[in-house]
Amino acid sequence: MNESKTSVESIVLALKEKGIKSTPQRIYIYKKVKEMHGHLTAEEIYQKIKDEIPSLSLSTVYRTLRYFEEKGIINSMMASKDYGLTVFDTNTSPHHHFICRVCGKIEDIEEKSIKVNFVKSIPGKKEKFSVIIKGVCSDCEKKSEKKKH
Repeated sequence: MNESKTSVESIVLALKEKGIKSTPQRIYIYKKVKEMHGHLTAEEIYQKIKDEIPSLSLSTVYRTLRYFEEKGIINSMMASKDYGLTVFDTNTSPHHHFICRVCGKIEDIEEKSIKVNFVKSIPGKKEKFSVIIKGVCSDCEKKSEKKKH
């Protein structure tokens, strides 16, 4: 495991703060998700690290990601351009998402950018919520405009 942008020490500390035992696989999985800036499927994460940790299985990646989510160190959401996949995100601060229906790119939207007053009117204990806006990203829109001319 070679050091890069995200230090192992900071990952061990982040895991410890959430009561998660640091194992080499957990450290490496979290490191990769953090470095790839979230919004990744378990399969994408597995494909990125399987050659570096040959003993790692896809089921271990799934279990680790679900455990991280239970502990609050990552979030997941059902999202892709066809809403058929679960993606994982290390950004655990309240935020929303824009999903491009053409290329599937997912962009974060700061929570304060969207007024969500309706949530207060929903009875019961609200633990978390996220607004998902689906449309065409600016890159795909530009490509579409070029094809028209």
